[in-house]
Amino acid sequence: MRLIREIGNWLDERLQLGAPIRETMQHPIPRDTASWFYVFGSAAMTVFGLQFVTGILLALIYVPSAGEAWNSLQILNHQVSLGWFIRALHGWDRILCWPLCWFTWSRCFFSELTNFQGN
Repeated sequence: MRLIREIGNWLDERLQLGAPIRETMQHPIPRDTASWFYVFGSAAMTVFGLQFVTGILLALIYVPSAGEAWNSLQILNHQVSLGWFIRALHGWDRILCWPLCWFTWSRCFFSELTNFQGN
């Protein structure tokens, strides 16, 4: 536990993300808007973040050439620790990302459209 705290403090000293994350976590949510529809934006952001991280991890191993592409996938699936899991997670995130984003965008559009006050 102490090691995790030290790593967190080291990252916070360099990135200074502790205060913005705390402010975001302590942001009050109005009761009339707190529903399951409210969490789809967070879910879309989480899936997008996973897509970004797993994409970078896959790009470190994958070789995009006609001769080595199959071999790099075989190495990823069978020799890299949890390589198959990273590849599967990236694939499932791809499937989940767009529907979550479209649902969030449409919900925001229609809720703002019905709440429009005019000038």
